[in-house]
Amino acid sequence: MMDLSLPFNAHVFAQNYDSWKKDARSVSREWQLFFQGFEMGMGPQGELPGVCSRDQVLLQGRVEELIHRYRDLGHLLACLDPLVSCPMDHPLL
Repeated sequence: MMDLSLPFNAHVFAQNYDSWKKDARSVSREWQLFFQGFEMGMGPQGELPGVCSRDQVLLQGRVEELIHRYRDLGHLLACLDPLVSCPMDHPLL
């Protein structure tokens, strides 16, 4: 079993990974399972899946900011009087 109390050692990781790539049975069962999951998480060209472009990140940030504003300011805009029409615009939303 892997000793997780030891600090991470990139050399040991790389050495075990190279050994596993050559022959999966050359490393312990724990390393075999780890590297199987590690490979599963990699994309077809060895890239991590889910990497977004700059525009996608900016758009996601705007969506999250809008959600935050509705949560933070929504109670101020709540229309509790059913006999009055409610304003639906606010400069901060």
